[in-house]
Amino acid sequence: MAKDSIDYSTTCFSIILNAVEQLPSKARREANVAEVHALSTYGLGVIALHRGEYEKSRDLLRESRLRAKGCEFDDLVTSSELELQKLDNILAEIAKGEKNPKYEPPSMDVLFLKPDNKDDPVNIKPPLDESA
Repeated sequence: MAKDSIDYSTTCFSIILNAVEQLPSKARREANVAEVHALSTYGLGVIALHRGEYEKSRDLLRESRLRAKGCEFDDLVTSSELELQKLDNILAEIAKGEKNPKYEPPSMDVLFLKPDNKDDPVNIKPPLDESA
């Protein structure tokens, strides 16, 4: 089941990136499109990290961070940096001879800003899957 979800996510992110690349350059520079591009790149980087494709993951996460900085998507800059740090930790464990390095998936907390007060976020956590 998890493999299917990862495969579907990979397909979705790839379709989004392909669609963005088909847009005229002016449209690609629009804030929403740039954010979607950065976020999809981040998603593929996290998936590559999860799959143990460390070089690919590093490239995608660095690209995501760069794109996020370019469109001032600060939360994604932070998330990309956290995932790059996880990657560095994994590579350090491997260098020490660890065969199964620990991987902590990204936090799935979602913050929604209330329209009436942007300084008062609502933190929504997904339900824990007790069957896992």
